[in-house]
Amino acid sequence: ISQQVKDYVYGLYGKPPAPIDPKVQELVLKGYERGEQPITCRPADVLEPELDKAKEATKDIARDIGDVLAYALYPTSGMRFLRWKYGLEEPPPETKGKTLEDIKGEDELIAKAKAGEFVEVGLAAPPPVAEAPAKVEEEKEVVAGTPLLAPMPGTIIRYLVNEGDEVKAGDGIVVLEAMKMENVLPTPEDGEIKAINFKPGDRVNANDVLAIIG
Repeated sequence: ISQQVKDYVYGLYGKPPAPIDPKVQELVLKGYERGEQPITCRPADVLEPELDKAKEATKDIARDIGDVLAYALYPTSGMRFLRWKYGLEEPPPETKGKTLEDIKGEDELIAKAKAGEFVEVGLAAPPPVAEAPAKVEEEKEVVAGTPLLAPMPGTIIRYLVNEGDEVKAGDGIVVLEAMKMENVLPTPEDGEIKAINFKPGDRVNANDVLAIIG
């Protein structure tokens, strides 16, 4: 259950347009950090001021209030965006915009396809495969245990545990942001956190091993 759904059921988005089934409410709010009973007051009455904290966190990079608000809304992805924006970090290729020439070329291909013309897109020959260089470093030790896999591509917001922590089945391990929704991923079994493989801000693919429980 995503963090946003929990916030909604708790009442942070205001009164829902229709009553929420009490059983669903109980399930969603079980273990919710703000409380397991939804609020009946204005959401603003239970929220702490956040703007000053956001200004402090971005004081070395933000240049206007828009930068501060970007961070306040999405702390992890917002900070990464600001680092791209001000040249402190190279943005990945998929985030770069298209040139007018790129768009014109795509439009021409689409027009030909609609007209029923055969469109052949040339592909560069793959480079020759070089032999793998001799490994200088020793192989990393393989950690045995049950892997916690990313169910979808996303961004690591934060880990809720550290290596060596004891956990029980269902405990939250990591918060993964995907499509602007924060999802708390639980451990499938009791055990000890043997390995944490990423850090906050890292982008992950589906089925990446986020942690190992043993």
